[in-house]
Amino acid sequence: RRVLFRSLAFTDISVEDLIVEAGVARSTFYAHFEDKSLALLKLAEQVVADLGEATSRWYRLPPGAAREDLHDALVELIDAHSRHRHTLIGVAEAAAYEPRVRVGYEALMRRRIAELESGLRTQQSQGAIRARVDAAQVAVWLGWLIERGLYKLWIDGDASLAHPDGVVEIIWRVLYTDR
Repeated sequence: RRVLFRSLAFTDISVEDLIVEAGVARSTFYAHFEDKSLALLKLAEQVVADLGEATSRWYRLPPGAAREDLHDALVELIDAHSRHRHTLIGVAEAAAYEPRVRVGYEALMRRRIAELESGLRTQQSQGAIRARVDAAQVAVWLGWLIERGLYKLWIDGDASLAHPDGVVEIIWRVLYTDR
C-alpha cells in the first residue's frame, strides 16, 4: 500500500495495481471489496484505530501536566499521522469525488472527534482542563485543525513543518492555561 500511495494519486491507482502490490488474485480482492474505494475505506478504519491509540496519550495527561508532557503526547499523534499520511491523503482526495468515501471519511472524523471530546471531558472532570472550555465545540475545531493542517503540510511537501510546536501552543493556551 505504501509504494502505491507514495508514487500515485488514488485516482491513478487501479485495482490491478492493488492486487499486484498485495499479491492476491483479482477474485480474492472482489470477494472482500466491491471496488478500490471500499478497500481504501477499510484501510482508513485501521488507520483511525491506530490514530486513536496514539491520541490516547494526550487524553491521559494528568492534572498538573507540563507543557512538555503535552508536546510529547502530540509528537506521538503527529508521528502516527505521518506513518499513515499516504492513506489519509488518499481518503481526503477520494472523498472529494466519491460519495461513499466522503460518507465514510465523515463518519471516521465524527468518531475521532467524539473520542477527542470524551478525552477532553475526562481531563476536565479531573481538573486538568479548565471547566469553562466547551469540550464539544473545541473537539470539533481541534479535530479538523489537526487533520486539515497536517494534510496541507504534506500536500505542499513541507512535512518539515509538521512538528508539534504550533499546535502545542494553540492547545496549551486554549485548554490548559489562563494566560
